[in-house]
Amino acid sequence: LHFATDGPVIIDDGEVVRLLIASGANVHARFSGPHEETPLHWAASIDHTRAIDALLDAGADIDAGGAVIGGGTALTDAVVFCRWNAAQRLVDRGAAYDVWHAAAMGDLDKVKIMFDVNGSLHEDSPRLPNTHDWGEKELINGAFWMACRRDLNTAQYLHMRGADVNAVLYTGDAPLDVARIAGQARIEAWLLSLDAKSSSELIKGDT
Repeated sequence: LHFATDGPVIIDDGEVVRLLIASGANVHARFSGPHEETPLHWAASIDHTRAIDALLDAGADIDAGGAVIGGGTALTDAVVFCRWNAAQRLVDRGAAYDVWHAAAMGDLDKVKIMFDVNGSLHEDSPRLPNTHDWGEKELINGAFWMACRRDLNTAQYLHMRGADVNAVLYTGDAPLDVARIAGQARIEAWLLSLDAKSSSELIKGDT
């Protein structure tokens, strides 16, 4: 079932997945190896929305952890790999998300409701597997880093909430690097106006 949600079958309409499920394939099956991803993770990773629907219709756990990225959910895979159709489909179908995921999707409304009137994250703001150990500052910086790949307004809002324009995250990239890689010229220009640096410039500054 994992392989039916990946690669060449993206050309079909999800019927291969449905046929395998009808034949007894386990929608909760875990990959055996360096991670524990489910078929839903794999479908999300390649933007296969029809496979996502087939799996969820058959009872797959939409919030199962085990992703290659920090043990997160299928939504984590979708946003990290920029699979925006899959990400939106998962959210539309009820996937849990935190500020990091909402920022990655450029959904400013969802980001805003996670902050209180004092500009801090609500104490009960959701934390998913890949971010549940992060402190508030790290979570805001992570959300900012993700927003810099996609949406200027969301990035600006998170900056007002204390995000560091030079925070380097787990990939070793700074927000400026991320904006450049994503081809976000407006975000790049805005970051430069705030004296943001690339990761290589930051490393040179530390030596």
